[in-house]
Amino acid sequence: MRIVLWGPFGTANTGNASTLVTVASRLRSLYPDVELCCVGNHFEPDRDALGITAIPIGSRTARFWNRDLRLVERTKSAIIAILQDLREYETAFTTLKEVEMLIVPGTGLLNDVWGLSSWGPYSLFKWSLAARLRGCKLIFLNVGAGPIYTRAGRLLIASALHMAHYRSYRDHPTLEVVKSIGVHDDSHHVYPDLVFDLPAEFRTGLSNGTRERRVAGLGLMVYAGRYSAADPSETTYEKYLEALVILADWLLAHEYDVRLLLGDDEPEAIADFREAFSAQSKQPSLKSRIANTPAQSVREIVTQIAATDVVVATRFHNLLLSLVLERPVIAVSFHHKCASLMSEMGLAEYCFDIHAVDAGSLIDGFERLENNRDDVKRVITDGVARNRQALHEQYEHVFATPREEHVPARSAEPGREGPC
Repeated sequence: MRIVLWGPFGTANTGNASTLVTVASRLRSLYPDVELCCVGNHFEPDRDALGITAIPIGSRTARFWNRDLRLVERTKSAIIAILQDLREYETAFTTLKEVEMLIVPGTGLLNDVWGLSSWGPYSLFKWSLAARLRGCKLIFLNVGAGPIYTRAGRLLIASALHMAHYRSYRDHPTLEVVKSIGVHDDSHHVYPDLVFDLPAEFRTGLSNGTRERRVAGLGLMVYAGRYSAADPSETTYEKYLEALVILADWLLAHEYDVRLLLGDDEPEAIADFREAFSAQSKQPSLKSRIANTPAQSVREIVTQIAATDVVVATRFHNLLLSLVLERPVIAVSFHHKCASLMSEMGLAEYCFDIHAVDAGSLIDGFERLENNRDDVKRVITDGVARNRQALHEQYEHVFATPREEHVPARSAEPGREGPC
């Protein structure tokens, strides 16, 4: 059996990589002889360790109709763009030869914030169409959605979802988004994020060790702009950093060490925080107790989170992995997925909107979290177990039925396999 996984993988984002690790491990347990191929970019240590072959997503270098060019150059650009686009269709169609399933697992890729191509709605439509033409099963598994701003984005995403044999969403806000673009799924398949089923090898045998002081993890991210709000404010990021600097000062004064968490290719978030801390901190001499180590793989970011006692997280997968590792956590929510996750876990009182967050609220929430630590850990433990069980039930439902009952199996033709 051959399965292709499609999503924004290989992008130096350990959140997306954790989704890939999780679903690939589960598929290997269900189908021991499965051949997995990932459509993704660049070097991906987690993918390589799992033995998943990969092909690049590809992208057009020319625009279909560039109004900034003179008519002659504009026409040439359009011809080049059409040829490049046809080549991408050919790549998708060739890749999916003799493939049993094309699975779009997790992540929040159902949006048009960063355009229609690359990992945007048009590429998603292109691969979904190729899957249907090839006759392989198309599965959207616990995907996230929103925001979707353009008419083209809505049409392309809705068309791709309508082509699916099965689709499920990772939260109810996503379901509402897809309903709003005309996808009405009467069965309402809503399941927890796939990463709640992170393989045991990543979750066990981890310890935060014995240290002189407790460690607070501080998860950072650069403000997401229109991915976070339709009309983002230029001051949001500045106020966010100010609140985190005051919180860090408070933590250091109360005998916590601070570990900065990232897990994504955004070193500017670390640099911006350190610059703000140097300029605003009332105790800059304690900056040596603020540590950060780059994390380029799922195992590395998991190990860093495991070395904390409590986490204040902004980026979604720092928040999610903290919960998976059963760490008490506060969320600075920049997107509905963060608020939805905290609400579903029974932790809504520890979730703060990035557009209105202030240091006083964070410190108050942190104190309440620590005072209620035992109760919070029980809530998290129960929620993680419940979500993991729900995911296992979904896998049994979606993948237990033999492939032959859905789409007639095709025999392989030697020497005519696709690039995966």
